[in-house]
Amino acid sequence: MKTFEEEHHIWTIAEVIAFYQKAFPDMDIIKIKLSYKGQFLRYKIIGQDLTIRQTLQMNAQTGGVLTEESKYLSPKECANQENEFIQIDNLLSLNEITAVAKSIYPDYRPYKGEIKREHDQTIYQIDLVDDHLEYKAVLKVDAQDGTVLNSIEKNK
Repeated sequence: MKTFEEEHHIWTIAEVIAFYQKAFPDMDIIKIKLSYKGQFLRYKIIGQDLTIRQTLQMNAQTGGVLTEESKYLSPKECANQENEFIQIDNLLSLNEITAVAKSIYPDYRPYKGEIKREHDQTIYQIDLVDDHLEYKAVLKVDAQDGTVLNSIEKNK
């Protein structure tokens, strides 16, 4: 059975993190997002150090850099940044998170995912949709152990 990454021919979360850390070794990652941009999937990785926020968007299949942006942080952003860093150790894979989502919503498919910090916890937020694009679900899962934290289903 193919993993989510193999099925979609995309880089793994671990590969994306390693790529970002090699390019920006002094940055702590605050968000990783996987979403469609037209017909292809892209990763958006945001990190920061004490003064700068660095955003990198890359093609999820090829790893090619699409855009790169630097922004100096305001004093308020500098003061609040410690609570934003995601815990990148022992992150569950996209395959494991997809399995959790499919166990709750077997007739839905993921179309967007994000790793972020929320309430002092690193979470995956997975947006799912049914085949007819009529219903949507949003699932929040602990990024280290797969515990379902929140689940919402709604008519689009």
